[in-house]
Order: sequence, then structure tokens, then C-alpha cells
Amino acid sequence: MDIDPILLFLSAATGASIACHVNDSFFWVYNNTLGFNMNTSLKTLTVANVISALGALFGLFLIEIFFF
Repeated sequence: MDIDPILLFLSAATGASIACHVNDSFFWVYNNTLGFNMNTSLKTLTVANVISALGALFGLFLIEIFFF
């Protein structure tokens, strides 16, 4: 397979960041900083993580197409 190892690493890291759960320390920092209850924090942080991860994957696809 002709896959650049750096792009492979970045795509794996992006896929791993798509979900955040209650046992994640960032979830509690997010929850306590914004003062949300647990349900609101899960909903907003999940949507933000999915949008962020999909945007990063799209960026990686563009990098693969134009630079490699």
C-alpha cells in the first residue's frame, strides 16, 4: 500500500477524537467551565467533536489529493 505514514497517523488520531464520554477528563473541564448539566454537555460536546473530526478528515483528504 502506498500510504504516507504521517497521513495514516493523522487520520487515526482524527478518528480517535470523534467521541468524548463522561470518563474523559476534558468532558469534566468543559462541563464545569461552561456550567452545563451533564446531558447538555454530552449533546454539545459530541456535536462539536463530530464536526471537528469530519472537518479534519476532509482536510486530510485534500492534503492527500493535492500534495501526495
